[in-house]
Amino acid sequence: MIRYRVQEMNFIHRSVGTGQEELLWLCSHQFQNDFASDLYKPTLSVAVRHMWRCRNDSIHQQKAVFAPGVVKSIVADVQFVTSRWKGISRTRSHCALVLKWGLDIHILN
Repeated sequence: MIRYRVQEMNFIHRSVGTGQEELLWLCSHQFQNDFASDLYKPTLSVAVRHMWRCRNDSIHQQKAVFAPGVVKSIVADVQFVTSRWKGISRTRSHCALVLKWGLDIHILN
């Protein structure tokens, strides 16, 4: 659920694989010089950290974890990470990503 939602927010339309498959896909796409690739890297990093924390909380502290709350935390962290970005070209696809994530519109030229 969480990985699917993160992919959807990045307009990535493919089946969600295992964690290893996601990393392999990212490695094969990391050298694309575009905003979507630049945004997906911290997104994946934040998502992995939150999912790992949820796993640990569930196992070690018997805390119930709900996917919508995790996705909300991921979005907040991605918004924070990108808050200092500047100079992103103002294209339709970039604007769509900025709006989808609720990012600061001032990162666009």
